[in-house]
Amino acid sequence: MLVAFDLLYLNGRDLWVEPKLLAEIEYQAKSAEGKVRHPFFKGCEDL
Repeated sequence: MLVAFDLLYLNGRDLWVEPKLLAEIEYQAKSAEGKVRHPFFKGCEDL
C-alpha cells in the first residue's frame, strides 16, 4: 500500500505527518532482490 501525506510539523528529529490517501497495489510475485513484479493499481481512497 502507498500512502500520501501532509507534513504537519518538524520537531527536532521527529517528523509528524497526516495521511491523506491510501492506494492498494497488488503484484504477482517478488524478485530475489525484494522488488515487486507485475504490480497493478487496485484502488485509492481518501482518509
